[in-house]
Amino acid sequence: MRLTLRTLLAWMDDTLKSSQVREIGKQVADSPFAQELTERINRVTRQRRLSVPNSSGPEATDPNVVAAYLDNELGPDEVAEFEKKCLTSDVNLAEVASVHQILSLLGQKVKVPEGARTRMYGLVKGREAIVPRRKSSRRREAKEPVTKPIQPWVVPETPKRPWIERYGPAAACLLLIVLSSWAAWQSLTATPPPPAAPRVRTETVAGPPAQANPPAAGAGVTAGPPAPGQPATAGEASPEAQPVAAAGAGPGTTPAGDRAAAEAGKTAKAGEPAKSRPETKLFPGSVATLEKPEGVLLRATEQKPDWERVVDETPLKPGDRILSLAPFRATIDMEKLRIQLVGETELRLLPHAPDAPPAFELVQGQIVVRRPEAGKFRVVFDKQAVEVDATSDAIFGMERVDRNAYGQPVNQVKPLGTLCQQGEVSLKGVGDPQTLRAMNVALIGANGKVQAGQGDALPTWLSQPDPSPYELQLKEQFIKMFHPGRPLLTEIVGALDDDRPEIKQLAVEALGAMGDLSYLMPTLSRPNDPVARRATIGAIHNYMTRGPEASARVRDELNQLLGDELGEVAHHMLIGYTPEEFARPDVAARLVNLLSPEHQEDGIIGVRELALETLKRMTGRDDLGYSPDKPAGKGFDAWNDLLRRNELKAPAPRPNGKARTKAGR
Repeated sequence: MRLTLRTLLAWMDDTLKSSQVREIGKQVADSPFAQELTERINRVTRQRRLSVPNSSGPEATDPNVVAAYLDNELGPDEVAEFEKKCLTSDVNLAEVASVHQILSLLGQKVKVPEGARTRMYGLVKGREAIVPRRKSSRRREAKEPVTKPIQPWVVPETPKRPWIERYGPAAACLLLIVLSSWAAWQSLTATPPPPAAPRVRTETVAGPPAQANPPAAGAGVTAGPPAPGQPATAGEASPEAQPVAAAGAGPGTTPAGDRAAAEAGKTAKAGEPAKSRPETKLFPGSVATLEKPEGVLLRATEQKPDWERVVDETPLKPGDRILSLAPFRATIDMEKLRIQLVGETELRLLPHAPDAPPAFELVQGQIVVRRPEAGKFRVVFDKQAVEVDATSDAIFGMERVDRNAYGQPVNQVKPLGTLCQQGEVSLKGVGDPQTLRAMNVALIGANGKVQAGQGDALPTWLSQPDPSPYELQLKEQFIKMFHPGRPLLTEIVGALDDDRPEIKQLAVEALGAMGDLSYLMPTLSRPNDPVARRATIGAIHNYMTRGPEASARVRDELNQLLGDELGEVAHHMLIGYTPEEFARPDVAARLVNLLSPEHQEDGIIGVRELALETLKRMTGRDDLGYSPDKPAGKGFDAWNDLLRRNELKAPAPRPNGKARTKAGR
């Protein structure tokens, strides 16, 4: 039995059978959104300020539509449109929930008072059936007044006000004057603090061996070339060492600042290591600090497993999960290690000892590490741990790589790929450690072994630290879809109705990244919205590549939505067909048959979209004018003609080229 708004209302009002109650209860317990919706229904039905829906405006609803929805007389498209309106409007949700609750009580025996029953029958028969009351001949006795009247010439005594009303404002003003005077006296008599020494940010530069005659005491160590027009002086870095220093210098290191620090005597002493940036101060009990995000960033804790949006700087504890949505980026500081989450990325923090290196699990997506001060840390993926040791000038990225071939069942999890842009990175899994240098890539499989190689080019998410102008514009548009104080899923579902294809696709990808299949599956059959359907196919396929468990969950959801037979076919289309499978005549005939307008099952629009995308991929053709929303027409006839002429064949394979991994593209 599917978990819909109507079945959820029937479960809450106790109108289902015992077997259905257990089935729906299990689905509610497994769905965080269903639990949130249940609490929301209980809340809105208790709010007295909510009225019935207006007859006009954005929340207008015809009462006949509400009655037809509760009587299960609406079509699938009308049901989906009405449920979406209820989920985005508290007024409509309270209306349908209250009416359903009243209807559930009508099936029980209601006690009606005898007086009310007589009055109702009297109204039906007419006024002539009402027996007129006889006038009583007895005069009513005048009641004594409750209070004695006040004589017109007597002036009532004015009540006295409490002392707090009479003397309170004056006392508050006097206290404020006293406090202001005391604060002014303290500020005038306080001793000014000594001037703080300027902070200098320098870098340790690998130079030649120590000379026999070290520089004189007090000589400054600069991190860059001298100012234009000035010669290099004693104690400054030589021209040969300047490029090395510039490569590792932090963003705040300037020659003028170093000379000012040298004059003030605040430069680093000889033999002491310098720091590129201040050390991150962690909150008590935390292992990392999440910087204030500029976009949509989600967090889930062990106490609150549901995703919640993060808007401010937040301390992170072991077990916390962080999810960055595309196209945004987020930054996490783990003491001396700074990690940047790029696009759709999920990361879980792991506990570690105070003297042990930081540790985290990369669930999905990509991260970038730039010039780590603490070069050692531990990355976990699919119960495999990799020890990473990088130099202070290293820039590298790590990502979960999709290695499942099209047409092959998902029988392995995504391995961990590492791409080195500069510096050196040492990876220690199972076996001997592997060292990566510039343009080297490595792949760590489920067995923990590291396979290193040479890459052709680095991906843009690693080589370009700043987002492109298109990404900036897309971020500004997508962030406007979220409002403070509103539920996160409500905002994402509302973004599905946006007219811009980019925003609609980002909303679908967000549902897939959150793993909320209860909302992602109905979007697969969204009528008159091919953009949302194709984006949903990509999001579901991307979710399946996480591993065999994710693929099995998608199959169960499809079987529940479409039935066992049609669900298995849809799951196979999401995995894909090999050229050998597609060469069988029955496979192409089945795919073309799914395009037929004769099929009218629930969710058939999504199945048609899947069949069309599979035929386009396997044959290399376009849609031939076919539309899943309007299956009858020239498009369906064109696919049938190709099937009759036996021309639905996979194109010849391309010549073998150099194999490339996603990590090396």
